[in-house]
Amino acid sequence: MAKKSQDDLIRKLEKTASYTREEAKKALLDEVQKDLTAEIAKRLRAAEERIKAEANVRAREILIDAMKHGATSYVAEYTVSTVLVPSEAVKGRIIGKEGRNIRAFEREAGVEIEIDETGEIKLSSFDSIRREIARRALETLIKDARIQPSRIEEVIRQT
Repeated sequence: MAKKSQDDLIRKLEKTASYTREEAKKALLDEVQKDLTAEIAKRLRAAEERIKAEANVRAREILIDAMKHGATSYVAEYTVSTVLVPSEAVKGRIIGKEGRNIRAFEREAGVEIEIDETGEIKLSSFDSIRREIARRALETLIKDARIQPSRIEEVIRQT
């Protein structure tokens, strides 16, 4: 009896809804499949974004580690230029009274200067263009022999 009333109910629903049982089942399955596909796509995008973010973090860590290990032994070779000073007198003019010339040169050229006892001046900067400009300007100043803050600014601008 229960089976008959269930079949009657299904027929009434089919008539009212203008869907057969199979059509309703297919429509329901299609809707569920569409929802599941959207949910799966959403989860895949989230997982992909998370994986990309983790990969970027890991890649940065690897690069930083490589830079730490590789850079230390080669940094000096690629960040320092040297200029030979012909005499102690020229070295004294480069330094200037109370170091004003050397400070002006460092400030204007954007490099650090180290003068050693052997007559070598080391120009240090990570910026190779600034370092080369400083090297050429210093060589010009040494040839010219007029080394003072205003002349330093002028020569660096011209170089």
